[in-house]
Amino acid sequence: MERETALPKDDPEVATYRETEEVGISSKDGENEEEPESVVDGVSGSDTNEVEVGKNIDELSPNISCPELPKVLLHRILTDAHCPKPTEPAKKDGGFCWIIVIASFLSWFLFAGTRSSIGLIQEEFEKRLKDSPTGLSWTGAMVNAIPLLLAPVISVLTRITSCGFLTSLGGVITFAGFLLVTFTDTVPLILVGLGLFPGLGLGLMALPSTFMVSDCFDSRRGLVIALSTAGGGLGFIVFPILFSFMVNFYGLKGTLLVCSALYLNGFLFGIIYRQKEKQPKKIEKKSTFSEMKRTFCDKDVFCSYNFFPMIFSNMMFGASDTIPFLFIPSKAERLGFSLELSAMLISAIGFTSITGRIGIGILTGKSQCRRLGSFIAAFLISSVSMALYAFAERYVILIIGSCVFGVSTGSLYSLQSMVLIDLFGIDRLVTSYGVINLSFGVGSLMAGPATMMESLIDSLNTEKWTEVSAADRGEGFVEYSINRNAKQVDDTTLALMIADDSGNPKTVTLSYTLPKKNPVKSVSRSEIKLDAEGKNVLGIDLDGDCVVLKS
Repeated sequence: MERETALPKDDPEVATYRETEEVGISSKDGENEEEPESVVDGVSGSDTNEVEVGKNIDELSPNISCPELPKVLLHRILTDAHCPKPTEPAKKDGGFCWIIVIASFLSWFLFAGTRSSIGLIQEEFEKRLKDSPTGLSWTGAMVNAIPLLLAPVISVLTRITSCGFLTSLGGVITFAGFLLVTFTDTVPLILVGLGLFPGLGLGLMALPSTFMVSDCFDSRRGLVIALSTAGGGLGFIVFPILFSFMVNFYGLKGTLLVCSALYLNGFLFGIIYRQKEKQPKKIEKKSTFSEMKRTFCDKDVFCSYNFFPMIFSNMMFGASDTIPFLFIPSKAERLGFSLELSAMLISAIGFTSITGRIGIGILTGKSQCRRLGSFIAAFLISSVSMALYAFAERYVILIIGSCVFGVSTGSLYSLQSMVLIDLFGIDRLVTSYGVINLSFGVGSLMAGPATMMESLIDSLNTEKWTEVSAADRGEGFVEYSINRNAKQVDDTTLALMIADDSGNPKTVTLSYTLPKKNPVKSVSRSEIKLDAEGKNVLGIDLDGDCVVLKS
């Protein structure tokens, strides 16, 4: 006859074991179909998280018999493993949250800095490849558009994974893209490495940064978002000047290597975000689908009367915001300004953008009415700056346009997320921010072809002139300065005043233009081929846009 082990009834460890055994028996007999709450040390399953984990063996009751001790210990281990201590709610409006702001500031610094310099990088590649601007014109549009076109998808990913993981991944992808273009001269690979990879990587860095800052602050959210996005303004200032300096010092290849190393900092920013995100998000397939449905089918956002005005205005903003960074370098060079002066135009946008981003955050404060009114006014002022760029023929007008553009667009960037919170609520920021950025990206993508300046052949009689590549243009081209005050001899003939590098002027004839068209109207320097007598223009090469007179 087996001896029954005597276990004291008043011992909590024994009570735990007995109750567990009884539950197991009743479940096997089918009497209790639901899984009961586990009880540890007399605490119900809902409160087991409060139980101290890892008691020593010596702390167990000495009345427990040896045969039962392994079972009680096993039960304790299994229960504690599945019931970790709950983390305390993260403190907001201070402490480690300011480290998040710094990381977000630097993420926007890299994001905006790349956007501001992509036109300069594109110009250098066109010189290096001796290719028409058409082949590489999509790189800038892709860098600007892809992060925004994928914004809704990135918004969903922040719920499924974490902002920290996405930011780290974005830094690695951008690094890989710039490293790729360092060692290739193939246009398709340049489009991938300079357009697709940075577009995707920078989007993964910038958008989660905004969500992290918004989640870390309540009372000072507007000001803190303004401070974090001010990193974009600093990027506008530093990157163009830094890029032009490095190109002159290291060359294009060395500059791209330095830039690729900078983007690896995104991996560090992601690690910082992970310190704030206490526990990884565990979402099953069913809930993943729910998150996607919640993002793309939120009726409170899509059925709001504020939705379509925001969509349309941000689409137009996306088109206008992209054009200066792609258009100014080309126009400045055609007007005869150096690479350094072209970079200063972009940097002027950065200086004034910082003023707009921080200043508007201070001026609007907590007033929703002031925020919305300032948002609308900034849109109107941004449109005015576009007109200044379009008709500028002097450097001072371009500088004024850059300053007006910088203040207005900086204000828009600073106010955008706060206006969305005012209109749709903080709970729907991820959804509304993703969709609004999608419309912004559509506008940016349309801006790529829009920045292509009129080709030379568009102003010439194609029966007499033909467009050729730089490699097929032939010999005899010499660089001249061009006086923009051309004389119209007749409807299809122009008298141009040109001068060589020694300053020797001469008047030459450009024939067979379209009626009252001047293909070099906004051009101050170009390579020109003259006939043997030096009186008639036989060919023009404007930074790879090359035309020759048919023989």
